[in-house]
Amino acid sequence: MRPSAPAADGISVFAKGLNGPRGLKFGPEGDLYVAEAGLGGPTSTVGKCEQVPTPVGPYTGGKTARISKISPKGKRTTVVDNLPSASAALPTHDTEGVADIAFIGDTLYALISGAGCSHGVPDVPNGVIRVDQKKHTWQPLANLSAFSAAHPAAHPDLADFEPDGTWFSLIAVHNKLYAT
Repeated sequence: MRPSAPAADGISVFAKGLNGPRGLKFGPEGDLYVAEAGLGGPTSTVGKCEQVPTPVGPYTGGKTARISKISPKGKRTTVVDNLPSASAALPTHDTEGVADIAFIGDTLYALISGAGCSHGVPDVPNGVIRVDQKKHTWQPLANLSAFSAAHPAAHPDLADFEPDGTWFSLIAVHNKLYAT
């Protein structure tokens, strides 16, 4: 891959137009795939469910996350969009959405970490999804919000508590997916 815009300071911009890039993986065809957290959204679930405590929470959510594919020449295309995204309260502005991606063979999977009621996206839980790249659609595989609720931390740090969990990484090993 070659950068598209060499800079005087030795840093080159390879692709533009990404919203909160997170996990990066090369796909089976050699293109670079990027998990994007998105921009959050306007939906608040305060009073409807347990919230992420201040100063980080409460979050507001929407469906602005996506997965992009970057060609060897640096052209960005959308693989799938309208995925859950959540933005933290002031002053942090932390945004969560698609946290990471993984491939098993030619099949693309994604880890959603900006969803669930506590992130302002009550109709979609945090979880693992399978992406149909031809149809630009996705389907849920694992509900990690439910897993977090069923397996609470014995001694949670209340300043860092997120009711729907905080998921960062998705790894494929021997045709199995592991989320951390």
